[in-house]
Amino acid sequence: MSFIAFLGSSQNLVYTITLGFVVVLGLIELVCTLLGFSLSDAIDSLLPDFDLPDTAPSAAGGLLELLGFGSVPFVIRLLLFGFFFGISGYFLQLGYAKWTGRPMSAGLSLVFTLPLAFILSGLSAKLVSRIFPQIQTDALSIQSLCGSSGVITIGTASLGSPAEARVTGRDAKTYYVRVQPYSSDETFTTGTAVLLIELVDGIFFVQTAPEITEK
Repeated sequence: MSFIAFLGSSQNLVYTITLGFVVVLGLIELVCTLLGFSLSDAIDSLLPDFDLPDTAPSAAGGLLELLGFGSVPFVIRLLLFGFFFGISGYFLQLGYAKWTGRPMSAGLSLVFTLPLAFILSGLSAKLVSRIFPQIQTDALSIQSLCGSSGVITIGTASLGSPAEARVTGRDAKTYYVRVQPYSSDETFTTGTAVLLIELVDGIFFVQTAPEITEK
């Protein structure tokens, strides 16, 4: 069986489609980032909080923590799960076909690949959150950025269409936040210095800070 035939076989179709979805979603996230819009933040704002109350059973909390819920944005979690699901499916089918001479049925393979993908993507999500601590920046630190100056780094900020700005906080750390002007008549292009005024639903409203230039 050729490699193309292997990828397109009925036993592997679910894994091929999943990896194709991962590539498309990753490209959409990249394009949105370049345009100054965070797809991850937009989707996260529509989802319920995964944090369990203090009264929740410790076993359930430990399971959710193992699966990586709450450690990274949902889109990143979904990309990791899709990647490991597809790759583990391919390796499982390759190994099984080499052993028996034919691939495993799609339904039976899911019994192995689904839990494996959940565990691997969960562990990876925890690792990603440690490598990129900005993913879990403390809410109080973000709130304290009001009154700070920053520079638009990606996109053009307009009312209803935020862009990304780089801001140095009082703790001397660099933050990347989403900003937009108060008025529909204003736009802030890349390189424009802005003053953060107010944080509303994860987006800072800003005004021009004429004397601040990018370092």
